[in-house]
Amino acid sequence: MDNSTEQLELVACGRRTVDEAARALGVGPDEVRRRVETYQLMKAVAQEQSRAEVQRYQRQSRRRAGALAAAALVIVALWGGRGAWAVGNCTQVLPAPLISFCPDEPALASEMNTNFETLHTWIVAKVGTLSSANITGQSASFSGAVSFGSTTRQMLNLFSTQYGIGVQPSTQYFRTGGGFAWFLNGTHADTQNAAGAGGTSLMTLSNAGDLTVTTVNGRRPAFTRTAYCAAGSCQVSCAPGVVKLAFGFHGARPEGYSSSWACGDSNNQGGFQWLGNCMGQTTCTVNTGCGQSGVFAECW
Repeated sequence: MDNSTEQLELVACGRRTVDEAARALGVGPDEVRRRVETYQLMKAVAQEQSRAEVQRYQRQSRRRAGALAAAALVIVALWGGRGAWAVGNCTQVLPAPLISFCPDEPALASEMNTNFETLHTWIVAKVGTLSSANITGQSASFSGAVSFGSTTRQMLNLFSTQYGIGVQPSTQYFRTGGGFAWFLNGTHADTQNAAGAGGTSLMTLSNAGDLTVTTVNGRRPAFTRTAYCAAGSCQVSCAPGVVKLAFGFHGARPEGYSSSWACGDSNNQGGFQWLGNCMGQTTCTVNTGCGQSGVFAECW
């Protein structure tokens, strides 16, 4: 009996620990456990065959049992000379830490279970709970096209169902619970309509339908602002733009205003003047000295 087989026999009989045998054989404890398991299996096979031989050949039972036991020991000795039993010395074909199994070599249940547990962990990290019909994860990357089928519905929910993208008959829609914004570069910011560090806001659309853009064909777009005040002074703001041109109304009654002006002619009609000093300013103020006043500004 060589040293390898002797060590296995001592471990199997409880006369030597796994760690002691590992040091004696120069292998790891797990390798010793695999060898002991195979050694005990072969001994059991040899003993079973020996008993069968006793029943069939009573006269030659001792000699046959000895021969079978010797054959088992020879096999163990040959196996003991190899680096590993269950995993063998073949090329690693599975990604680490999965265990690769060699042809014609036994596999241990613990190694198979370890492989399945590793696969389970990887799949859960990719798609979420296996028993759920939903796929969950931190991020996703696709190298090909992503299809959502041909059923009309809201197909993407961003943050909640109030923010999403969907398809109606002949129409693609974008839904928001607030407004829309279009940014150039930048980073995420938790402030509404903020493009973030290094970013530029190109266009915003408010929940009231007001569209604000930086330029149109290289020029800032024009828009109007008006104000009617029941006082002798009235102001209008073009922010975030500036005043392009402005007029102040002196004692005039704008359409829709229910009361008469405090000053003006008998027809409640007054004059107006050009407010050139407002050009390029964010606000424009008219001072009429009348009980009511108004201002009209074109902004950009």
